[in-house]
Amino acid sequence: MFIAQVFKYKHEAWRYFIGGFLIFTASQLGSLPLLGAVLFKTLSEGGNMATLEDSSTLMTTLSSNTTLFLMLLSFAIGLLGVYLVVKYLHKQPMVALTTTRKKIDWSRFLFGFLLIASTTVFFTALDYYNNPEDFELQFEAVPFLILAVIVVLMIPLQTSFEEYFFRGYLMQGIGAMAKNKWVPLLVTSFVFG
Repeated sequence: MFIAQVFKYKHEAWRYFIGGFLIFTASQLGSLPLLGAVLFKTLSEGGNMATLEDSSTLMTTLSSNTTLFLMLLSFAIGLLGVYLVVKYLHKQPMVALTTTRKKIDWSRFLFGFLLIASTTVFFTALDYYNNPEDFELQFEAVPFLILAVIVVLMIPLQTSFEEYFFRGYLMQGIGAMAKNKWVPLLVTSFVFG
């Protein structure tokens, strides 16, 4: 039923090829600020571009909070790409990419969040109880607060991009082309994995 609702909107194969390309391009353009900031800092400190070939250099040049924010920015821009492609290329509302219902059931989101959060807390507490020597308490208020803001604002955008692109956009597009429910499920699961 979720895949079948795509037939209510513009669903030609060429739209999905162009839309997929535009969304992928948007997410890749979103990584340019990270590359630019690392390049700027490396060159301003007397380094050269050859040192950027090492991925560990790319991840350790900036502060960890700045690196995380700039990495997650590509997903936020990718999500904007999904929204624009779905709205203007397919003339489809985002709710149709989310659910077959008329509106989003936020209680399901809350249930899923609470289920994952409680499972994570339980297993972390269990791990701490069994291996307390593996844990070290470190707390610096300013970096922690900055990290908290980044996580609260950006992680939902990152996870939303992945879900909307793979479990929404690609699944509906592949389902419309394959006219089958198993092919899109298998293909998107394989590509996402």
